[in-house]
Amino acid sequence: MYRRHNECGQTIAIVAVSMVSFLAMAALAIDLTTLYVARGEIQRAADSAALAGAKAFVDSGVTSNPGNAGLQAVAQQLANSYVAGAVLQNNVSGSSPQLVSPPTLDFSLQGNPRITVNLQKTSLPVFFARIFGTTAA
Repeated sequence: MYRRHNECGQTIAIVAVSMVSFLAMAALAIDLTTLYVARGEIQRAADSAALAGAKAFVDSGVTSNPGNAGLQAVAQQLANSYVAGAVLQNNVSGSSPQLVSPPTLDFSLQGNPRITVNLQKTSLPVFFARIFGTTAA
């Protein structure tokens, strides 16, 4: 059997490079999965806050008289408090998200008022991106 002496140890080098590459891909997958989970959590928190704010339409009576500016103001106040309460109850990565701005109520569509809620969460934890100097996303 013919054997080359200058090829000894190449397998160890290839395995070492492969292991580092595999670990880097696994680390990236874990960090991305964490961020995707946080994205789903904040979407559910925004949906929950919007549903809570939409309850203000009924509680204020604005649905029975949508053109009444007084009822619209009451609906806005109720929506603000309902949304703030819902945001505090929904955690994203272990803590409550922040409202970007107060909820926006749109009464322009007759009989179909709308509410828009914008949330954000800063400093999401990353685990393996710290190797590259990033501590949060």
